[in-house]
Amino acid sequence: MSMRGLSNLMTIMMAAGDVGALDAHDPGLAHAAVAELARTQMPASVALLHRFEVTVRTRPDPEVGVRVLGLTRATWDAVSDERRREGATESRVAWYPGR
Repeated sequence: MSMRGLSNLMTIMMAAGDVGALDAHDPGLAHAAVAELARTQMPASVALLHRFEVTVRTRPDPEVGVRVLGLTRATWDAVSDERRREGATESRVAWYPGR
């Protein structure tokens, strides 16, 4: 699986859903969204996963419910990439401290 692809997929999903940041203390929603995208097997979902060379593998996880393997790292990579591009202290794609 492409880690860069998974980062790009998360960025696209966030942009499409007008999500500016994800709660670092509650990553379950991000994992659930990507797992659902893969589970539905709708043509648009299949096309997105193929376009970004992503194969979604999941496992049960008490912290997030269903963990998408590699997603946390891919999201942090997306945050880092965005910060480097913007050269700023804030990012459009970000984890926020939440609680």
